[in-house]
Amino acid sequence: MSVKKVLKFKSGKKASDTEAKKAVTVEGKITKGKPSGPQWSYYVSAKPEPVGWDMILSGSKYRGMYDGDNQRVVWRIPSELSNKMEAHVFFVQGRIIKGVDE
Repeated sequence: MSVKKVLKFKSGKKASDTEAKKAVTVEGKITKGKPSGPQWSYYVSAKPEPVGWDMILSGSKYRGMYDGDNQRVVWRIPSELSNKMEAHVFFVQGRIIKGVDE
């Protein structure tokens, strides 16, 4: 991959991360009316997803729900499993980002 392509890829990834973070904070709460607090962490797909999916962490299934605009998938994960979620390949690649709970 040439230097020009690498720079283009990095700037594109940065833009999509920025766009996703902006969408998470501006489009409203991502809690879907569920209990929140320090015992829960929220994760959001960085880009709009055509199909939602469930996450399996430590043998437990966590359902992926669409946000209010039916574009991004949101997962509510216990805070004890945050380190496992952040080690998931989709989080490492940037397909899933940590949500903001307000």
